[in-house]
Amino acid sequence: RMAVLSHRTDLTTVNTAIADVRAAALAAQGLTNEGYARASFQTLAADDFVKDYKELAKTDIWDGLLNGAPSNMRILDTCAGTGRWAQAFSELVVEDQMISADFIDLCSDSIAVLSKRLEGLKNLGVGKCYVGDLCDLGELGVPSLTYDIIVNMHG
Repeated sequence: RMAVLSHRTDLTTVNTAIADVRAAALAAQGLTNEGYARASFQTLAADDFVKDYKELAKTDIWDGLLNGAPSNMRILDTCAGTGRWAQAFSELVVEDQMISADFIDLCSDSIAVLSKRLEGLKNLGVGKCYVGDLCDLGELGVPSLTYDIIVNMHG
């Protein structure tokens, strides 16, 4: 629906267009709105239809960063969203290791989904989940100079 691009578009038209685009994207992958929810974390990362996370997990960089990693290694996942990358990282990269991770995102709803998802990711010894802007890390209480790796998959 091209109405989204019009300066005369009302919110109902925009929402309808977004729903149409989403339905078409899901249909192209053999999914339906009923069978898919962004907050869904029942699917294993290896089965996630979003291939980006699997591809990122396969890159050689993780071997170099995690082999021989100290037991107190800490990771900060910025722009963490609902935790789909955290899940892929846990299941496809970290696997049987234990790593402490903190998470930050602007959206409190995404952090709520992420917090629930993390309950099943026991190898990510979760520190804290922060809601806020990356420019305000100190004000949010994010400790400085304590992370070995900082990732940003979608910022």
